Amino acid sequence: GMLCKRSRTIFTEVVEVLETQPGIRDIELKEGIPATTSHLDSWEKVNHCTLPEDVKQFYLAHDGATLNWSYACNDMVLKLGHIHVNQLARLRLLSVESRASGEPRASGEPSALDLDVKDTEGFSPSFGGHDCRVFPLNYCSTCGHVCLVYQISEGGASPSERCTVWLLDLSFSWHFLCHTFSDYLRLAAVHLGLRQWPYALTSVGLSPLYQKWFQLFVPKRYELDCSESNPTPQPEEINNTLDVTKLLEFQSKGKLPKSSGSTK
Repeated sequence: GMLCKRSRTIFTEVVEVLETQPGIRDIELKEGIPATTSHLDSWEKVNHCTLPEDVKQFYLAHDGATLNWSYACNDMVLKLGHIHVNQLARLRLLSVESRASGEPRASGEPSALDLDVKDTEGFSPSFGGHDCRVFPLNYCSTCGHVCLVYQISEGGASPSERCTVWLLDLSFSWHFLCHTFSDYLRLAAVHLGLRQWPYALTSVGLSPLYQKWFQLFVPKRYELDCSESNPTPQPEEINNTLDVTKLLEFQSKGKLPKSSGSTK
């Protein structure tokens, strides 16, 4: 039943680590009830995109998830940690049409009309074209938006899709984050969901204040982020380095298992 012991997920692993740390409080984890395969099928039909297997497995376990935590410091309680994955119903295509039709949008949610004005160098996701579809995994008015980006190639007998994870920053510029949703979740976990963590992987970098928080909470991971000469990690680098146990300096009770979604 719904009252059984919570199953282990990458979110509960982060919670276990946080619970051993002095000063961390108000740890709040909400994981949605599982979506059904018919929910997933219907999403794919409506959006004309196939969900990657790791995304499907996530939604079949939990339809969306949110983890928040705070830190007590000098009589203040600071909300430092936040990981969020939208419910399937909020995994909606960012399109010029939906905005132009006057459809209401959530506060902080970017509109594609805002985005089209910005010009970026080199390849970046685009809006309104047939070769690219963008689905925000979360909306954050202070840190930008992490998105699933489909690059669709119409050539050949059947169109092929490549789905990768990007950060859309507050100036509406794009930054590549990682190749798969599983890698995104593991990156969020090894950074303990500290706000601004995606910026540590981009040329933008962290604000001076968050550099201090990263040195305090995830010093080894922060060192690794800083030493990355290439701000865009390659898949093999991700697979070699994203081991929660090794990267978290925090000594948790026992070893954290690798996420079952990890790529071999």
